[in-house]
Amino acid sequence: MAKKKENSALSAYAIGNENYEVIISQSKEIAWYWFRDNAGYTNEQMKNFSIWVFDMERKVYIKNYREVSAEEIIKEVQELDSFSGFPIVAFEKKSHQEYFTNWYTSWNEKNSNS
Repeated sequence: MAKKKENSALSAYAIGNENYEVIISQSKEIAWYWFRDNAGYTNEQMKNFSIWVFDMERKVYIKNYREVSAEEIIKEVQELDSFSGFPIVAFEKKSHQEYFTNWYTSWNEKNSNS
């Protein structure tokens, strides 16, 4: 029950411009600072990025995986042994690609080459 309450406080925020990452976080501010710190950007560099609310129910196609929403990603990552909490990067989009990518893309590419 507690997890459901915790999940209800989560939102998705896209950070970037033509290329962007979708961050699952408790607030826009947390997403901004977490993204800045994890990507190694300065406050000045962060001024070049936009941040907007990303629809949690919007389905996107993850390369080498399937169509999935941010809500579904939340449920999936919480079942992973390596999950330690939010914020997380749900997926990312490059302007030259029609699809999104995330850890499934990388993991599946590595394992398909084995």
